[in-house]
Amino acid sequence: MKWLMKDPKPGDILRVESGIFMHFGIYVSDEEIIQFGMPPTSLEDLQGKDIRICVSDIDAFCRGAFVEVASLSFQEKKKARKPADVIAYARSKIGMGGYDILENNCEHFVNDCVFGKKFSEQVDKVKRNTFRRIPYIDLYISEIPASLPPCPLFPPERQAELDACGNENVRRQRQYAWQVLRFALKKTCSIDMRESDIHKTESGKWICSDACFSLSHSPNFVAVAVAKMPVGVDIEELPDLRMEERLYERIATEGELSSLGAAPSREDVARLWTLKESVFKRIGTGHFSPCSINTLTESARCFRDNAFDGLMIAVSAESLECINVYHLSPETEACADFTLTPASVTTA
Repeated sequence: MKWLMKDPKPGDILRVESGIFMHFGIYVSDEEIIQFGMPPTSLEDLQGKDIRICVSDIDAFCRGAFVEVASLSFQEKKKARKPADVIAYARSKIGMGGYDILENNCEHFVNDCVFGKKFSEQVDKVKRNTFRRIPYIDLYISEIPASLPPCPLFPPERQAELDACGNENVRRQRQYAWQVLRFALKKTCSIDMRESDIHKTESGKWICSDACFSLSHSPNFVAVAVAKMPVGVDIEELPDLRMEERLYERIATEGELSSLGAAPSREDVARLWTLKESVFKRIGTGHFSPCSINTLTESARCFRDNAFDGLMIAVSAESLECINVYHLSPETEACADFTLTPASVTTA
């Protein structure tokens, strides 16, 4: 999408600079610009609870500033509604509220009118800049749907890996984890997976240059961690038979043996295993050797998910000061989009 100073046509997207923001509207005529709230002059203008979709003339919309008109690319034109449908949809929303500067602003509104999907390049830019500066981790947890239709994965090399997997259950888990990753990259750092350089290293680790991520799956759940710094995540279900107590002596270092004692609980063993897995995934090289990883000196944290009994998740990163944990629920059978809610977790 390019922005040009030209005469607008009915159904066009307009934008005008308004302080540190760009304000957007749908052009019908010089007497009718449909917009989500009037152009703001300060951040305080965007904090009111009664901001609604309204109509003004062109003079009130631009307030003396230059008006730019969106020029859609060929691909965008293919996705866009017809001008008459854009106008009808915009008019049907007049009077509606629910304004949110990050999730439902004037740019979200015009894109919803034209493309049928809410998105904001302004918000995405803020998220990208914030993501680069603040060492936080977003952790997404989701229960694997019972029915999961095939979905082509990007890049093709990942799809080829999936096709080569002979175990149907594991293939389903890996497919869903990748679908959650696609959503997580977009939600946390505004990265479109199909426009990223995501690729596999010689050591077998999937990476991309604009973010660090880690995936894990159990028989019924997936976990995806996204951060600016190297991160590792592991998820385990406590009934897993691998968590038997006899595993303890084979994976614990001398220091961990002393710390946990001679008779650790099943949960202690699961916690130890999960922490070690997350550290290994953060490092991302070599072969997994649990007894060579000392969780007493590594930066890692373990959680119990309060919504799912028996679910344990560990995260490893250089900084663990800010971890945001979310639950995801698919909105459609194809898992093209998700509903996100904050998760309640307890340190294990």
